[in-house]
Amino acid sequence: MDRQLGLASEHGCKPRFPPSDSGATLTETAQTLAQAALTAEQAWETHLSKPFTPVCLTLYPHNRCNLACPYCFSGAGAAWQKESLSLSAVRAAAQTVAGNCLLENQPMTVVFHGGGEPTLDLEWTAQALEIVESAASNLGVSLFKYIATNGVMPKRKAGWLAEHFDLIGLSCDGPEEIQSVQRPLPNGRSSSSFVERTARIIRQNGKPLNVRATVTPAAFRRQAEIAHYLCREIQPQEIHVEPVYKGNGNLDDRFQPDDADEFVEEFFKARQVCRSYHIPWLTSGSRLNELHGAYCQIQRSVLQMIPGDCAAACHLVCDESHARQNGFLIGKFGQSGDSFQLDTDQVDRLRNKLSAVPASCADCFNRFHCARACPDHCALTGDSPKGSFRCRVNSQIAERLLSERAVQPSGNEAWLLRVDRLCL
Repeated sequence: MDRQLGLASEHGCKPRFPPSDSGATLTETAQTLAQAALTAEQAWETHLSKPFTPVCLTLYPHNRCNLACPYCFSGAGAAWQKESLSLSAVRAAAQTVAGNCLLENQPMTVVFHGGGEPTLDLEWTAQALEIVESAASNLGVSLFKYIATNGVMPKRKAGWLAEHFDLIGLSCDGPEEIQSVQRPLPNGRSSSSFVERTARIIRQNGKPLNVRATVTPAAFRRQAEIAHYLCREIQPQEIHVEPVYKGNGNLDDRFQPDDADEFVEEFFKARQVCRSYHIPWLTSGSRLNELHGAYCQIQRSVLQMIPGDCAAACHLVCDESHARQNGFLIGKFGQSGDSFQLDTDQVDRLRNKLSAVPASCADCFNRFHCARACPDHCALTGDSPKGSFRCRVNSQIAERLLSERAVQPSGNEAWLLRVDRLCL
């Protein structure tokens, strides 16, 4: 690989472009990569110099759920499961984002997500969707509608989702043996039959769906098996696989740095399986066709509204008390009438702290295409841990993908840098 790219690897963390006075000759591919790296750095700085102007509205309606996943990132507790996001706050936030889209000449995206299952209150979801649609249409802004769901629902509800959303994200971790352990119903029974039925209804209604699969230490060696099942039974357009977060769940077993090499090998075995079905097998930790850092919403042009009628800067924050406690509260509805107020000072403080490339990542070839150790480690708490499980997985996957391109070039180097996709 070093001969192909002019790069070497130390857990995929250090670039090996020869200095200009070294007399060494870069390969054509390495020259392209070097230029792309320079362009990426300039584009990233330009992006961060612009004011926070969200063009995507993400709604966390509540934190109630009809599953009992042991790794749940939200850490929902009885004291705050009752709190919800008001429709008045949705209206104010939607008007704010739609206005931004008009000014920026950008399409608007709305995402229904949350620390719980957003479809549990279908009446609220329908009303919120209508509010967002009105805010966009009143300004002549196009709207893309996405919802993430666990798929456990009646047939009628699945049909309604297919009718009203442009894309449905379905969480499914694999065949029943895995799904029943990682995503069981509260009574301990399997949720697989519900998920398969929901996927079938969505497909029959002609709407696309993607799968989000969480991979745990207990199941990561079965990624190829998981891929076979998802491609055969769920039939999504894409599969997005993510190593389980440390989060707030009850899993005792967590990924260790030494798991990274084997995880990556199994990842690429599963990717090969998916190729036979013509379905992409992806992970968000390193996206070579995008400029990105950690998953911070304020770096991704996303306004995330959470229960308590607040805006949060972190996708793991699911209620107002957690947002305040962690310093991620960046806006509030209702402090001054029926308007939404963004705390621009706090946004600026967080962006200044979170946008810089961590010192431990400063010499990494993948530094502008990596989520670093997020969400297991927050940059607010210190430097990103070099050589951590996520660090090694992200860099190794990126390196393998670059190697594939060098050996089998596509003839179109646009894949190296898509500066028009900084955020999503």
